[in-house]
Amino acid sequence: MDRISEFTSTIGELLEQSLGIDTGQILLQWIATFILFGVVFRYLWKPLTTLLEDRQAIVEGDLLRAQELSSNAEKIKSEIDVQLTQARQDAKAMLEAARTRSLSEREQLIADTETELARLRAKAEAELGQDVEKAREELKGEVVEIAFLVAEKILQQQVDRNQDVDIKSVLKQVNHDKS
Repeated sequence: MDRISEFTSTIGELLEQSLGIDTGQILLQWIATFILFGVVFRYLWKPLTTLLEDRQAIVEGDLLRAQELSSNAEKIKSEIDVQLTQARQDAKAMLEAARTRSLSEREQLIADTETELARLRAKAEAELGQDVEKAREELKGEVVEIAFLVAEKILQQQVDRNQDVDIKSVLKQVNHDKS
């Protein structure tokens, strides 16, 4: 160790004489620099790296949450797409059912209308038949009345063979008026 201290003192003297550098001053500078590095490392570097590591952990956590949210959003989107497809199918089925129901109601309404028309037609035909029968009865009554009138006139006059032809013509005329 003596040799080392001798060598360093010799180098120190040489540096002082040839370059004008004070080795004590250099040694003091080196010590100050190491102390400065120690203080910076302890009070600035460690908190700065801790802060950066914490920030990196926060960013990584945010990225993981963002990926989870994105994954959940994709799941929700696919579920909504499935529900939307189902809703469209349900709406289509409801429209088809409504269309089918309206067609059957329309057919039922047409059938009911046709039935009502047939009933009204039958009723009108029955009433018409009754009116025709009533008119026939009235006509028969009038024919009988006319026959009585003709017979009365004939009886009031004396009947001879020439008048027989007149009775036939009166009856033909009554029949002609009847039709």
